[in-house]
Amino acid sequence: MQTRSIDFRKTTLDCFGADLGGRLLASHAVLPVVDKVCRIPGWQRGVDPDRDLGAFNGLAILNGEASGVTTIDLDTTDLMPPVNFNVRTAKGGHIYIPWNQHRRWVGFAPKVDLLGAGYAVFFGPGKSFLSPDLADPSIMDPWLQSLNPSYLMRVESESPSSECRKSVSTEGVDRECMYKDKLQALGYPLRTDTISKTYASQVRNASEGERNDRLYRSALEVIRCGADLEMLADAALDAGLPAYEVWRTIRSAEADLDFDYREETEILFRVERWLGAHSHFKGKMLDLALCLAYEAVTCNTTRPQLSQSKACLDAGTDQPYAGRVLKLMETKHRAVRVHVPPGRQANGLSHCNNYELTIDGCTI
Repeated sequence: MQTRSIDFRKTTLDCFGADLGGRLLASHAVLPVVDKVCRIPGWQRGVDPDRDLGAFNGLAILNGEASGVTTIDLDTTDLMPPVNFNVRTAKGGHIYIPWNQHRRWVGFAPKVDLLGAGYAVFFGPGKSFLSPDLADPSIMDPWLQSLNPSYLMRVESESPSSECRKSVSTEGVDRECMYKDKLQALGYPLRTDTISKTYASQVRNASEGERNDRLYRSALEVIRCGADLEMLADAALDAGLPAYEVWRTIRSAEADLDFDYREETEILFRVERWLGAHSHFKGKMLDLALCLAYEAVTCNTTRPQLSQSKACLDAGTDQPYAGRVLKLMETKHRAVRVHVPPGRQANGLSHCNNYELTIDGCTI
């Protein structure tokens, strides 16, 4: 991974020009990405280009009000848009249009996403920047409506107030999708298969006195993440809980998520709090902390598993250095508690250990 060949400001200005590029930098609407993912917490509020951004190998535009840009992402070469691409990608390309209260609309049409929120990578591996010019809405709107007849109706009906109401709604299945969409917009793809198996295993191995409580807490996370609830229910039955009790406990968890949703229980919220508590980290320690944060959120756990081999590559260092930094995070800063899986060597730098995220030694 090349991390020092990109000049954040110069590359932005070279791509977008002094006018638009300057406005994007001033509004903090350009994000550093590592392999297409921005790992800076709170990036949705923008990223200050003058702060220490750590290692990155690409740049992305923050869609929406901050940039004034909506990105149309085509993952196909079968469609013929009426304008040229702004960015050529491996599967198709990106077209920029002026932001007009657009929301993030994944699946706008087959192989087409309308990104009025979140971000879209414009520079880095697999991307070729072609032009900064925004397409004329009078040309693009009819074409977009031909792909999705409800396009203009949806755009005209959107407003900041209606979007705000939707963003805080926690009712029913909309709530379930909200957390997944929220993480997707932040660049965190939930690993639902891993999440399903992890919580099912915890319930299946729970002792008789803790089965109900474990099932309830696991159901909250499985439902929140849109993971496999049937797998969890089967595990509870395997653990010896009667079917009626399993159903009742899961339904209680669903009701609490629908009508008593608490953001502070989200792994994302807790991980951001952990990063905030250790905001003094810098350099490679910050890079490794961000690696841990990414693994924690995508696997929905406060005890993420991390391979030192992979982490040292992501952080742009070697294994002995990464291993020592992680050890200092545990012993000096009390930011993690290391758990070595049975049968593995604690000093095996290529092995995967679990790093429980802690603040002053207490689990987040």
